[in-house]
Amino acid sequence: MDNKLYFKFEKNGKVVNPDNPRIKIYASASDYRDNVKVREINSDLVPSSDDNYIYESMRYSTQYEKYFMEYLRIEVYYSIDGVDYVSIFAVNQDNANEGSDFFDNDNLEKPIPPEA
Repeated sequence: MDNKLYFKFEKNGKVVNPDNPRIKIYASASDYRDNVKVREINSDLVPSSDDNYIYESMRYSTQYEKYFMEYLRIEVYYSIDGVDYVSIFAVNQDNANEGSDFFDNDNLEKPIPPEA
């Protein structure tokens, strides 16, 4: 598993390259102690060699505990044949290994600032 989001754009069943694909992320704070409750991140999507577009996600909240989980609301903006589109979805991301118990979490000595 990696920290990348992969996108492929299609029209009428065929893969197309959209104009100016970009991403907007609203990252909700993962801990009540974080003073910034929602961060907004704007970026372009990066084309890859296999007709995909990629966005590499980071941790957007201040990390106060060993394990974190944050909610990301994602909007992808793009144009195909002069028509503008937006796709909206949400994901949760965390740094815990499978089977980790978030109730058995430890506070960090010093909070770690957001990566982005």
